[in-house]
This record gives sequence, C-alpha cells and structure tokens, in this order.
Amino acid sequence: MTLKDLYIRVKDSTGLEVLTVSDMYTMYQNCAADLTSRGYREFAELTYTANEEDEHTFEKVTDNKYVLTLFPTAKKVLYIKIKTSLGIIKAYRRPLTDPYIDSLASGNSTRYNFSAHNNIQAIYYIKNNVCYVEYVQNVVAEEITVGLYKRIDSNIVPTSFDYLDPESGETITSTDVYQTAILETIELPIREELQDVFTLFGIYYSYNKRLKEEAMINRHLNNYKYLVEDLLHELNYEDVYNEEESVIATDNLDS
Repeated sequence: MTLKDLYIRVKDSTGLEVLTVSDMYTMYQNCAADLTSRGYREFAELTYTANEEDEHTFEKVTDNKYVLTLFPTAKKVLYIKIKTSLGIIKAYRRPLTDPYIDSLASGNSTRYNFSAHNNIQAIYYIKNNVCYVEYVQNVVAEEITVGLYKRIDSNIVPTSFDYLDPESGETITSTDVYQTAILETIELPIREELQDVFTLFGIYYSYNKRLKEEAMINRHLNNYKYLVEDLLHELNYEDVYNEEESVIATDNLDS
C-alpha cells in the first residue's frame, strides 16, 4: 500500500478534496503512534553474524562478550540465543541495576560475574538500543538470534524522491517532500491487515479536522477502535495460548 493508495481510500470515503501531503504524513504517523500506545506489536526474528556483508552484525569485545545494535523500531526483546561450537544456549535478561554487570576486569574490558548465578550460562542486557550479550565460557559465537516485538515504523518522510516528469518524460529528483507526486513513491511499511486500520483512522482524522461534527466523528472513531481491539485480541490470544489437553473417547467406535 502506497501513501497514494491510502489517500485515495480516505478521499473517496469522506468526499473531502482538501487532504494535503502534510495531512497524509500526520495521519499515518498519528495512527502508528496510537496503535503502539494501544499495545500493537509485530514479531521479528533477526540473526546477527560477524560477517560485515550481512544485514545484521555483532561486534566481538572478548571471546565471551558481544555487542549488537537493535533497530530503532525494536520494542521488546523476547529472547536471545547464541550459537557456538558447543551448541545453542539461551541468554537470560538481566536488569541494568544488576550489581554483577561489568564487575570483573577482562583485559581492557569488563564482563559479567557469573559466580552468583551458577545455573546461568549466558546473559544479556540492553542500554538504549545497544544489546550486550555475554557467555560464561570463552567460546566463539557463530550466530546470535534475537526474537523481539517491533513497533510500526513511522519514519516515512524521505529527504528526496524521484518522479517522472509528464512533460519531458525525464526522471527528476526533488527535495520538495510536500509535492503531491511523492504520494505514489512512498510504500507504507505496514502489513496487509493494517491497511483497513489506517484507512478507518484516516476517515476519523479527516472528519475531525475538517467538519467538527461530533456524532460523525465518534462513529468513525468507534469503527477504528473496534477494528484495533479485534487485532489486539488476536495478538493477546497468541501470546497466552496454551494447547489444552484433550481426551479422545474410543468407546462405541466401529471396528
């Protein structure tokens, strides 16, 4: 879905012809912020390696301490697994108030003191968007897998864009990011099931800004909220899902 697709759906639904490019930016960003505040999240699993040519890489501090950078839209880390020659080990998260973080000197670096946690082989902790992963033994990490929730990326305004001039037929690079031609060049970073959510929010946003009719505004706000509640219900169901044990009766079955 491009920003132009969203523009057309909102414009045709409301009949309002006064939506600007600035309106579309604000509409999208406000909806993304509202979804995040209501608890919407998306799962992602990233694999970090030492290969600089890969998309996600980690930096080796020592043979048992590694640093990796989380992307800006990362919301909550769910798990971290370290793949080594000895196998795969799960790392346990430690709070920054843990007194054993950086409590042992290791050359020019510091490391976690595992002596207080004999049953833990690996830990991780996060400072800002930087994640530190430590292993109790001196082994080489081959891969570090990070499972996390991410929020919707609201940074959709580019610094420039290319469009085709209808008169000359030439491709032109413009820095006027409020020009209407930019709408069809911005692909929204959202899942397909969220297209209706952003459309309903856009209808509410447009009526709220232009018409100020309370009954109509509330009706469309409720339409948006009900759809979001359905999405969140499904997400929450997946988070707490437990397969129930079932008993299959075999009496009176035909042989």
